[in-house]
Amino acid sequence: LYPSHKPGMQSQGTGWLLGPRVLITAGHVVRDPKRNMEKSLPMVALQGVNGGINGPQVNRFKVVDVQSSLGWCKKGATEYDFGVVFLD
Repeated sequence: LYPSHKPGMQSQGTGWLLGPRVLITAGHVVRDPKRNMEKSLPMVALQGVNGGINGPQVNRFKVVDVQSSLGWCKKGATEYDFGVVFLD
C-alpha cells in the first residue's frame, strides 16, 4: 500500500487480502495521526512487488475508500490500530 499523507511525503504499508476487493492493514496506514486522522487518500495497492514496483509481475489496484476503528480514529489507541482498504 502506498498512501498519500501529504505532498512530498512518501510512505508504504503492508496488508493481507480478506476478500477479492478488501485488504486489512494497520490503522496508521489509512488514517494519519499526524494529520488529525484524515484519510490517507489517494492510495494505490500493489501486488507482487518482489524485485521492485515497476516489474512486469506487479498488479496495481485503485483504492476507493479506507476505514479504521473508532478506537484508533478517536483516541489513537494502539490496541485499535487496524484498518480496512477497499479496492476498485
